[in-house]
Amino acid sequence: MPFTFTPATPADLDTVISLARSASSAPYSHWDADYPNREILSEDIAHGELYLLRENGLPIAMISILDEAEECVEFPWPEARKHTCMLARLGIVPEAQGRGLAAEIMRLAADTARACGFTTARLLASEDNPLTNHIYQKLGYQARGCARLWDSEDFIGYELAL
Repeated sequence: MPFTFTPATPADLDTVISLARSASSAPYSHWDADYPNREILSEDIAHGELYLLRENGLPIAMISILDEAEECVEFPWPEARKHTCMLARLGIVPEAQGRGLAAEIMRLAADTARACGFTTARLLASEDNPLTNHIYQKLGYQARGCARLWDSEDFIGYELAL
């Protein structure tokens, strides 16, 4: 299966929104019609931070690689680090799930972040999502704490040295 992993372009915005809506139906997803929304995804694309995984040219997954210095996340990380990115908005269309693509896109995102000069990758995972927490731990991400964010959900903060 020929995969490509490239930054999304403004021409991809409607496709990305459709992918996000489709991915929101996955088990344990906390995505809905309001998140991630057109404004957020458009901003990620404009900054060159949203990436698409395509299979045979068709977008099947997405992830954003955000410069943590620009990302306002209120997570109590145990220490500040330079050259850190946040991996966010991982979504896979339901028909492509169950094939190991979450681990693959996380590896590709880490490789891309490293190539962009980041030395640490961080991410937040909902505490009640055993699937993603297992994948992140299996890939070597270390839990760095827990916090309730956005007054609604408990998150685990994970970190990986790149």
